[in-house]
Amino acid sequence: MTAPERIAVVRLSSVGDVIFALPALETLRAHRPHAHIAWIVEDRAADLLTDHPALDEIIVMPRRSWREARRRGASRLDIARRMRRFGRELRARRFDTVFDFQGNLKSGLVTRSTGAKMRLGFHRRDCREPNWLFTNRRLPPMERVLHRVERDLLLLTLAGIPWEYRRPRLSLPDTMRSEVRDLTKSLPGEGPLIILNPGTSAWFPSKRWPVASWAALADRLQGGRPLRVGLNLGPDEVEMGRAIQDLAARPLHALPVLPDMRRVACLMDEADLVIGGDTGPVHLASALGRKVLALFGPYDPRLYHPYQHPERALYHALPCSPCRYRSCPGRQCMAAITPEEVFARAVALLNDEDLIAPLPRPRPAIQVSEPRSSLPRLSWAGIG
Repeated sequence: MTAPERIAVVRLSSVGDVIFALPALETLRAHRPHAHIAWIVEDRAADLLTDHPALDEIIVMPRRSWREARRRGASRLDIARRMRRFGRELRARRFDTVFDFQGNLKSGLVTRSTGAKMRLGFHRRDCREPNWLFTNRRLPPMERVLHRVERDLLLLTLAGIPWEYRRPRLSLPDTMRSEVRDLTKSLPGEGPLIILNPGTSAWFPSKRWPVASWAALADRLQGGRPLRVGLNLGPDEVEMGRAIQDLAARPLHALPVLPDMRRVACLMDEADLVIGGDTGPVHLASALGRKVLALFGPYDPRLYHPYQHPERALYHALPCSPCRYRSCPGRQCMAAITPEEVFARAVALLNDEDLIAPLPRPRPAIQVSEPRSSLPRLSWAGIG
């Protein structure tokens, strides 16, 4: 009897990008029902994949523990030994095929460490850093801008798997859902539940909307029809939440900080509307089919907008955008989004009204030309 194919998915981080890769996992499992499929992921995003029905194994790369060990005084040599040990553990699993959905140096090193005979990745023009050196089968260069969901699905075609979108699933136990539902009952008022998610990764503060704008939006939301409005904050965002509460003219309640991303997913799934930046919880809500408003600044929304709903991304194209700068003294692109327009779109979504699309077209992040027939003609609602 032939042993089942052993497949590894490499998407180490971030939370939002792991979410964008989930449809590719669903399609991979649908076309490789008997394969052993593992996902190699960093510890900070691994929780989302717990008990996922399409996975046989989660392999956690303990990057956080390596960093903590280094801060506690471990030598570079000791950290290098731990990394090599992790690489040997990957090779011992004898993977046949690896899909590198990340496309940077870090994921390339992990992909190469598996020792798999077939290592699938992106063209060197579409990679960050010299990732292409570690793959041996690559897509041709992208000829137009593709959403990250679409790009990941396209990578599967190198293995003969047809392009096919499948809605992602998450394993969210009923006990966890009930626990989070009880937390939302502490919010005063009645009516639809609106979750405000003001934080973004500390790695990319230029994605954050000004705290004064969040306070003004909260006041507008609570000054009209009956709504329950709550702040969702990460462990490092409590001070930001207090600043928003101090600036708000009306009482604004913050929910307790949730200990893991699956509970955050339960909260997003409870909401009638989630408003936030280009960040993991907002992408989670969108993947779960909830209504969202995503506020974009430095990043190109064509790549990261709520999938199948580009009209739910708010974005003002400036001469300097899109960019990859992690910090910006003025954050003009985020400040250009006003509380009034966010409120107007929020009301339209709550009323099930159609939002206006297309949005202003950003300057292309990668070279764009007419798509080849081999590329699916997909989203951005007619923008490009």
